[in-house]
Amino acid sequence: MNIDFKVQQITLDKLFKMSPITIGGSFVMMMIVGFLFYNIVPIYVILLGLFMHVIVLIYRTAICKSYSKNKSKITDLITLKKYKKYYVIGTFLSGIVWGLSVVLLFFEDSIEYQFFLYTVVVGLAGASVVTLSAVFQVYISFIVPMLGISATYAFMQEGDIYTATGVFITGLIIFFYISGRSYYRNLVDSIVDKESVLNTQHEVVSRLSKAGEYRDNETGMHITRMSYSCSLLAKECGYGEDFVTSILYASGMHDIGKIGIPDNILLKPGKLDANERAIMQEHVNIGKKILENSNSKLIKLSESIAYTHHEKYDGTGYPNALKALAIPIEGRITAICDVFDALVSKRPYKKAWTHQDAIDYITEESSKHFDPDLVKKFVLIYPEIKTFYDKHA
Repeated sequence: MNIDFKVQQITLDKLFKMSPITIGGSFVMMMIVGFLFYNIVPIYVILLGLFMHVIVLIYRTAICKSYSKNKSKITDLITLKKYKKYYVIGTFLSGIVWGLSVVLLFFEDSIEYQFFLYTVVVGLAGASVVTLSAVFQVYISFIVPMLGISATYAFMQEGDIYTATGVFITGLIIFFYISGRSYYRNLVDSIVDKESVLNTQHEVVSRLSKAGEYRDNETGMHITRMSYSCSLLAKECGYGEDFVTSILYASGMHDIGKIGIPDNILLKPGKLDANERAIMQEHVNIGKKILENSNSKLIKLSESIAYTHHEKYDGTGYPNALKALAIPIEGRITAICDVFDALVSKRPYKKAWTHQDAIDYITEESSKHFDPDLVKKFVLIYPEIKTFYDKHA
């Protein structure tokens, strides 16, 4: 995945996850200010300020809901930038409204009330370092108009204290700009470093998966097809991108334990006898031993798949005769996709099944070998699976 896309995606996710706090906090602060100034300024001023805030917050909430609804479907940088632009517009309007609130409520001669307003906008700017600076443009679009209007209005008042206030707020704009920029750069650097490590893990796992197949008669495309099917099925189940990507790579390690099986059994062209079958079944235990005790989430997922993908939904599988939901979801997903690819692939000891025959078998084994809910989802995504198979025969 393109690193620019990943950076934009992760930073936007962080921003939108914080949105309930930023929007809710802005609403609460708006109500507090309105209550405190209720008997001080004309009611129409309070209502005008509240109206502007509510309209902007409704717009920002709509953008957040749209992103939350569609984010799993976003696969291009242009769409991500579109949502960022919409959010920038929302925070820019929020900044203007808060700045105008300082102007609209500046009726009271008491300096305490005047500086309370300045304290509010400065506090909002400081808090937004945490809530908004995951996307620097969004952060700046909020604090610059809010503090800029406040500083300008302070300079327009008579008295040294207002001039000093304007200078102070101007200095804060510079300080918050530097702080927000630093936070954003550190965040991006950490994302790039994390993605680099993750990409390395993916490459290592992919190469180990291919290495495991060199001792088998299966073609190298088995892992490619089976793993892709696993990722599609995981996505259909509603899992997020992290899990979908992880199972794409981890499922390729499902038979890594076969490297410990003797050639006379692993490569036998005919049917295995009971003793040979017992030895072959040891590949799940060997795979577990190879992959266990890792600190990597990806390797841990690979271990689980290698150990559980031969369990059956009705409890007749191996190595532990796990039943139904006691089998990890990654094992249940891999079981379907692995069997399907094995059925439609030609082997020295059998002909390739037709896709329809394989689908019929998977369906017949629902609630026996396979999770019935996953079988239904697999059938639903089969057209997409077939398209991939046609390109990777």
